Amino acid sequence: MHHIPNSTKTCLQQGIAFIIFDRDEHIDARGHGWGITIHWALEALKNCLPSSLFEKLNTIQVDPEQGRKDTGQFLFLNVKTAEPVFQIPPSPRLRINREKFRKLLLEGIEVQWNKALENFEVNNLGVVASFKGGSRVSGSMLVGADGANSKLRRVLCPDTGSLNQLPIRFLGATVKLTPSEIEPLRGFDPLLFQGCHPETGTFLWFSTLDTPEVNGSSGSNEYFSAQLNMSWPVKGPGDEVPASNEEKLKKMKEMSSTFETRLSTAIQRIPDDTEIMEIRLADWPCLHWPSSDGKVTLIGDAAHAMTMCKYLMSVLLLID
Repeated sequence: MHHIPNSTKTCLQQGIAFIIFDRDEHIDARGHGWGITIHWALEALKNCLPSSLFEKLNTIQVDPEQGRKDTGQFLFLNVKTAEPVFQIPPSPRLRINREKFRKLLLEGIEVQWNKALENFEVNNLGVVASFKGGSRVSGSMLVGADGANSKLRRVLCPDTGSLNQLPIRFLGATVKLTPSEIEPLRGFDPLLFQGCHPETGTFLWFSTLDTPEVNGSSGSNEYFSAQLNMSWPVKGPGDEVPASNEEKLKKMKEMSSTFETRLSTAIQRIPDDTEIMEIRLADWPCLHWPSSDGKVTLIGDAAHAMTMCKYLMSVLLLID
């Protein structure tokens, strides 16, 4: 339970007592995800973090060399032609490793692990949170920062708090690429770009995950790690995700056949033994929740779970 003040200063900076509870047993209990871009939120994050911690963000970039000279952009392509549809002007950004970022944010912060919320009670003094296993903790305010599948949101909104699956399907792969293989993709943008096919509605995402400098392969058998993701609208049974890994990869390759050559080649050369991950895309529109006179609230994805598909659908209308 912790109180989030109305500013970009943290609880520590404002001298507000707080306790963080996490349902996992430790920081590495689950996968951390891939990478994260801090772009327009960079200044706000700078205000949140101690200067010494903020400076360390430079040490966890997916591509430190690019980070030293990067001017930043946001590139969205027509993947049929590889021509830019949107290219937001340069501004400061950092593309960082999500696992390293999460661990960096834990510096100087104590977390009570293995604390899965089950329910809460409100009284005259504040809130009492109950956790799996029977433990209970009292505080003045309970804030659910527990992500898109927020348990607190579902407790607050038992009839409306569940996620709504979108009519979009998503597959992604982490791949290792030689410098010559990744060069055509990094030619569009060294860090990341995305795009959409104007006729099929198929979406493509590319991002660099690490470079030889980061993964230690510099000088011999150099390789880059990258993320290649695709999503598409569901119009019929044939658009559903296949069951087997082999068929998932086959579907990605079939859908990319009408992409511009450089983009199609990147998908077509994904090795057959690559693990293909499905992510079920869902959202939760920001509805009203009972706050018990300000003693209970939600923030982040718990308050407004949204996927990139929300943005994608508006782009599709513009392209069409």
